[in-house]
Order: sequence, then C-alpha cells, then structure tokens
Amino acid sequence: MEQLQNKKILIVDDSPMQLQQLCHLLEKHNYEVAAASGVVEALGMMEQVSPAVVISDIIMQDMDGFELCRRLKADSRYKPIPVVLYTVLADPRDVLRGLECGADNFMAKSYGEENLVVMIEQLLVRKSDSDGNIPPQGFEITFNGETYFITSTTQRSIDFLLSTYEVAVQMNRKLIKTQDDLKRVNSYMEGEVHRYRRHLEKLVEDRTEQIHLLNDQLLGLAEEARQASRAKSEFIANISHELRTPLNSILGFAQVLEAEYYGALGEKQKEYTGYILEAGQHLLSLINDILDLSKIEAGSMELSLVKVDIAGILEHAMILLKEKATAHSIHFRLEASPLLPDTIEGDERKIKQVIFNLLSNAFKFTPDNGEIVLSASVDNTGGQVEISVTDTGMGIPEQYREKLFSPFTQVDSSKAGTGLGLHLCKKMVNLWGGKIDVVSPPEGAARGCRFYFTIPLPGE
Repeated sequence: MEQLQNKKILIVDDSPMQLQQLCHLLEKHNYEVAAASGVVEALGMMEQVSPAVVISDIIMQDMDGFELCRRLKADSRYKPIPVVLYTVLADPRDVLRGLECGADNFMAKSYGEENLVVMIEQLLVRKSDSDGNIPPQGFEITFNGETYFITSTTQRSIDFLLSTYEVAVQMNRKLIKTQDDLKRVNSYMEGEVHRYRRHLEKLVEDRTEQIHLLNDQLLGLAEEARQASRAKSEFIANISHELRTPLNSILGFAQVLEAEYYGALGEKQKEYTGYILEAGQHLLSLINDILDLSKIEAGSMELSLVKVDIAGILEHAMILLKEKATAHSIHFRLEASPLLPDTIEGDERKIKQVIFNLLSNAFKFTPDNGEIVLSASVDNTGGQVEISVTDTGMGIPEQYREKLFSPFTQVDSSKAGTGLGLHLCKKMVNLWGGKIDVVSPPEGAARGCRFYFTIPLPGE
C-alpha cells in the first residue's frame, strides 16, 4: 500500500481517560494525534491541525458528535475529511442521524486496536482515491415517525452502514461471550448454592438432633429435680411434724413449771425455765417457717380467700403489741385511711402473718423511746391497699437490700431470728399478686426503715 503523507488524527472527547487512551493507541501506530475536549475546541483547531481523519464521541457536554460532523460537512474546506463517530449503538436512530449528518463511519466504544487501525487506513485510502466533485445524492428516510434527509454519496452511505453492521457484529459477539460467561457463572453458582444448601441442611439436621437430645436430657433432669424437690418437701414436712410433737411436750411442761403448779421455783429455776421456753418458742417458729417454705416451694400452698376486715386486723395487732411497746417506751400508733374499704377479699391468716412478721422485726430493731407506725391506705388509682410498718431503728445498710428477702438472711446476727421471715412474707405476697419492698431511711427521716406490701383489690 502506498505510504500516505497526512496521518494527522483529531480526536474529540470530553472524557479525559477515553481521550488519553485513544491518543496513546494511535501514537503507537505512528499517527500524529491532536486532542480536543469538546466540539467548540475541535472546530477552532481544524484549520491549524488540518487532520486527515476526525474521530469524535457522540455524547458530549457542549454539543454532540452529530453537530460537529454536520458543521464540518457544511464547510467546503473540511467536507472531504472523513468523520468517525464512536458509540455504544444504544439507539437505532443513531444510525440515521449519522447518515443524515454525513458521518463516514461508526466505531464501537469497545473497539479493538487492530480493527481501529485498519478502519483508519481504509478511510485514508478512500479519501485519496475519491472524487470530491461527485455531487451527493439526497433522499428522505422515515423511521419511527421521524424523517431524515440523507445527503451522503452512495459509497459513503454503504461504507457507513457496513461499519455500523461491523460494530453491531462486534457488540453481538461481545454479548454472546458475556452470555456464555454468565451461563458458566450461573452453572457454577447453582452448584455452589446446591452444595451450600446441602451443607446447611446437614447442619440443621445435626443441630436438630442435638437439640432433641438436649431436650430429652433437660426433661429428664427436670423430672429428677421435681422428684427431688417433692421428696425434700415431704421429708421436711414429716421431720417438722415429728419434731413438733416432742417440742410441744417440752413447751407444755416448761409452761407448767413457770406457772409453779407443782410448787414454787427458786430464782435460778425460774431463769432456766424462761430459757427453755424462749428457746422452745424460737425452735417452734423455725419449724413453722420451714413448713410454710416447703409448702410454697412444692406449690402446695394455696390462698383461702374470705372477706377480711383490714381495719380490725390492724387494731387487733395494736392491742396485742401495746404492752410490749409500753415496756420499751416505744411510741406505737396506727394510721388508717378513712378510704379503706370495710372488707376486702384475701387470705386472713397470711395477711396477719405478714403484718405480725413486719411488726416483730420493727420491735426487734427499734431502740427504747423510739417510734413505730402501722399504717394502711388505698392508692390513688383505688386498685390496691397498701399496708406499711415504719420504725426509727438502725435501718437497712445498702449492701443488704438486694438480698434482704432471700432465705436465711439477717441484717444483725446478734438479734434472734430464723432469717426466713421476710422471705416467707415475699412468697406469700407474691401468691396474691401483691408487692413487698423496703425504703430505708423513709422519706424525710435520718434513719429507720419503712416496709410495705400491697393487696390488689378486685376490679369493678
């Protein structure tokens, strides 16, 4: 092939990366390359550069490649210069627009290096061989409701359509390759998904088997625990009953001795008889507490609901403990709200047990000349009765409050007690759905504590 003299190429593209890549490729094949970043800049460079071929992107910011081509073909100085538009061929109307503006060739954006060089060489050969005096043929084409006027020569139109077909073939090949790649990836992913699904199914089967095994073990352990708890409760109940019989005899005979039914006792004898009675009463209280606790834990303790006169219970407690309060110069008073109902539904024995336990603790820890207040009121919503015992004793240290209602817990071990009283109170209050707690010191006081519990009232 005859060596061509003018190998200047003007490339027009507003993408710096695309522009640099195309310039580098053509310079590698000994083309002299000039670059413009837009249509206006390219038109201004035409006279100075005098390119043999113009390669332009179609979509740019200032004007598109069609407009550049149209202006070049309208200028007699630049009309013979081949114009190549590169595109993705996303719209079939681009072909007609290319013909209409007089473009010489289409080039795919996914161009191959060898195909690009061959296309440019062919354009340069055709340019040197063409007769610029052949008038272009004009004809109209209507596509999709739009009319396009084509002024290209027959040869140029054929070349343009062939290049368009070549671009379409290249893109089709790429599409087929992409489809083949997708099929391979899809086949691989299906295999991986199948393997992973089987792996997950196996894991689920193994975990399910383990869960069933653990569940069986837990059921067995739970049954063993129930049997052990039932056996423990039965044992405690039996032992407690067995202990009560001789203990009642000891207490009975001690009371006979203390009453001096069979002769007067000496001072020491009275003192020792008092010790026997005190220790016996303490042991009996402990046995009773253990019996109640075992019933609650075994789930056999039930509420005996009757109509309860709360005010009467409180007044009875005041009468029983009045002498004890007087003996220790303790100011013992009752504060009962006039809004208290005449009767409420509850377990009278258990309510009394909780009240007397709280009062017993208050008297135990309140020093002489102190004060104890037994109070009862209805809360603002009218949904429950609150009974409280407030004292001016030593109070409850912070470190004891969390475990205060746990079994065998005592704030002061020097004071006589089983350590079960408050625990039993909590269990009983929980039975009827109430709440029990302590505030120490009470609001507005420097020391002491306030124990309170609630009894829910039935809804209207």
